[in-house]
Amino acid sequence: MSLNFVDNTRPWSPNILFLEEGKVIAQLVFHEREGIVIHSLDNHAPQNNIKLRRGALGVSNHFYLNGGRWNVSGGHRDDTFNLMSDGISGAINGGTSGENRLVLGPDLALSKTILIDLLAHNQYLNLFGTSSTLYLKSMHVILGRAGQQETVVCGQDTKYVDGGGGSSRDKVDLILISNLDNVTSDRNPLNITVMGLNYTKIENNATNGEFKYIL
Repeated sequence: MSLNFVDNTRPWSPNILFLEEGKVIAQLVFHEREGIVIHSLDNHAPQNNIKLRRGALGVSNHFYLNGGRWNVSGGHRDDTFNLMSDGISGAINGGTSGENRLVLGPDLALSKTILIDLLAHNQYLNLFGTSSTLYLKSMHVILGRAGQQETVVCGQDTKYVDGGGGSSRDKVDLILISNLDNVTSDRNPLNITVMGLNYTKIENNATNGEFKYIL
């Protein structure tokens, strides 16, 4: 994707970076003097076609996915991928560096359980009982939906998980941490923080690592 600033003389106002069919789908904004590129990814791709989007380098990227099949990659900084509505599939790659976060929007898959498996060889997000799958790579932070069920299987790169809390004793958020001694022997040990809100169950089977629970 080719990005060009249309107004680099006024850095404190939004700069339109990319247009598609007359619609702004990427903007540069500034927050606390740090540049952020905001990408709006709508469900305008032809059915069964995958659209590509690459994040800008040198700044953080915030992607807002509103449906469709996408192959999305972040840049070299901390990038955020917001899943805003149902019908999202394809793949998200957080990028080559930075601490990347996956955010589940409040209206995503209401009353459905979402599985996020960061331990599988091909990491993915899936809605239980459906064939809707979104493949993931280089995700470090998971932020779930308040009052909805998520199951998060942590991987060796997981840093922080906040499922948002389940809805009842029978419908809890489940955070799973496996024993990864055979995987992390040549890497840094696990270092994971879990936010334990109401109706959250944490199963930690790891024998090594540093773990923090915020209750």
